[in-house]
Amino acid sequence: MNLNKRLQDNTVEIDYGFAPARYLTVFFISLGVSVLLSATYFTLMSYSLWFILITWIVGADLIIVGVIWHIMMGFAGSKKLSRKLNKQFIDFLRKIWDGKGKVLDIGTGAGRAAVESARAFPETEVTGIDIWTNAWVRFGLSKERAQRNAQLAGVNDRCVFKKGSALEIPFEDNSFQLVVSSFVFHEIRIPDRIELFREAIRVLEKNGTFVICDAYRYIKGYNVDDIMELVNKIQQLGAANVGYISIQDAGTDIVFAGRFWKIGFIYGKKI
Repeated sequence: MNLNKRLQDNTVEIDYGFAPARYLTVFFISLGVSVLLSATYFTLMSYSLWFILITWIVGADLIIVGVIWHIMMGFAGSKKLSRKLNKQFIDFLRKIWDGKGKVLDIGTGAGRAAVESARAFPETEVTGIDIWTNAWVRFGLSKERAQRNAQLAGVNDRCVFKKGSALEIPFEDNSFQLVVSSFVFHEIRIPDRIELFREAIRVLEKNGTFVICDAYRYIKGYNVDDIMELVNKIQQLGAANVGYISIQDAGTDIVFAGRFWKIGFIYGKKI
């Protein structure tokens, strides 16, 4: 069985997952159960009423936190939903881009957008950049995993990974036909995140396309009040046909978490 067939049959696992999402769910719920078991013991042994009440409350709260975390962030560690998001991302790219040329993935992590773009569009050369800090590497988002995923997907000849910051992309102006990013911009703490879009547009060639998938709940990080104000702000950077579409409208069924975090695509072209 060749590699592409094995990938289609899911007998080869490409892992882009955000492991802490799973770990924290298990941690909170397990700890909560342990505390409730202790509360049961304290009750049977007739400990102080206040001590027993506090133990029961703490145990119940930990379980509630675990459940809420799973509802809000479970999609980030779910391989099933990860595959859905990957497909939706590629389907959206096909609608607005011709699939040819050089691609840049900003904040590539384990190579999700880079590898999936290279797999879907055989006439591309893809570069993924990231600073791969120690904290993210411990969570599995490393250059080595990105390279392994590219190899597993059979695109390592067209997919390379380099160290580079989203704030100072290490490429000349007009270097790429497509710039993408997936769940990265909201993690970068700067006075105005519009600078991230400015850099992304800078390295695009004229008429090049950008697609930034992210959680836009905390829109204040762009010094705007709503998504449409952000869209207008991006257009002032030298972009046209800028728009926003939520993942619900694009067809993904992580409805509650998607709406809460306002996950969606901001897209457009350089003019």
